[in-house]
Amino acid sequence: MAYCIQADLASQISDADLLLLADDDGDNAVDAAVLVKVFADVADKIDGYLAGRYSLPLNPVPEVLRPLAVDMAVCQLYARRPNGVPPHRQAQYDAAIRYLEKVAEGRITLGPDDPAGNPPAQNQLELDPDNPPRIFDRAKLKGF
Repeated sequence: MAYCIQADLASQISDADLLLLADDDGDNAVDAAVLVKVFADVADKIDGYLAGRYSLPLNPVPEVLRPLAVDMAVCQLYARRPNGVPPHRQAQYDAAIRYLEKVAEGRITLGPDDPAGNPPAQNQLELDPDNPPRIFDRAKLKGF
């Protein structure tokens, strides 16, 4: 399942840059096969991080994954070219991977539409009103 589509790339790169990055046959048109492969690779990477925590495929897809997928796809498109990945694109990719690692560890969620729901905070204190009275209350310990 693709987490982004070609139209989503417009938020990160211009049409001219997309053409330079995804026109392998030189016909002056973006090769759909290139984008399909890049989107599939990105989806596989994202699924790899989410698989241990979520039942895949995600339905609906949490919106927070779309910009991560776009950043990863743009970086992968640049990586296909001899000039390599610009540093700011690599930084965006690295940030997306760090986010996915935190999701996989359970340190953060996928936002309000997280399919796993919002688990209770760890170390949460639970009070039981049916507990017996204290053996050593404040009055008995007075003077110690």
